[in-house]
Amino acid sequence: MCKDQRVSLVYADDYTTAVAHIEQQRSAAAALRAIVRLLATTTPRAGEWQASYLALQATARKLLALDQPALPVAAEHRPIKP
Repeated sequence: MCKDQRVSLVYADDYTTAVAHIEQQRSAAAALRAIVRLLATTTPRAGEWQASYLALQATARKLLALDQPALPVAAEHRPIKP
């Protein structure tokens, strides 16, 4: 049986850009989870809290240095040609 149904189409390059952006965000979330896990499970030795804090801060700064700006989203609407 045939059926007339409206669908939404996406250009392949827009889809690829969106998937890359999602992967980038997943990677950033994993890095954040790792630093939070370190923060939650690290117990500094007596009198060594400052060294632990500075080490965690250095790790966080390295992760932030790897952070890249968000990928651009399609700025214009391109009509689908029949």
